[in-house]
Amino acid sequence: MVKKRYETKIPIIIMIILFAIVGFFSGAKLSVFQIPIILRLCLVVIFTSISMIFNIIIHEIGHIVLGVISGYEFKELKVLSFTILKDDNGKLRIKKIQN
Repeated sequence: MVKKRYETKIPIIIMIILFAIVGFFSGAKLSVFQIPIILRLCLVVIFTSISMIFNIIIHEIGHIVLGVISGYEFKELKVLSFTILKDDNGKLRIKKIQN
């Protein structure tokens, strides 16, 4: 069965609309505080970066949960420059990845 082109774009359009609504109301709340525009832009960049990191972590944890449910064994999780490893004893260890 072949998917129609518009069927694959509908979720993306819905996400864009939802994010635009959230951004509109967030901006409206920030404008009450009379914050200079450059500081607002800095806050947007900071909060966007933090939320992206949390989204990546949540996404990867979803892979772990579904992998364990389907019978795979958890070995490691890498996020940014950190790795969470499961050693031979079954204990979790956190290591910093060295370049």
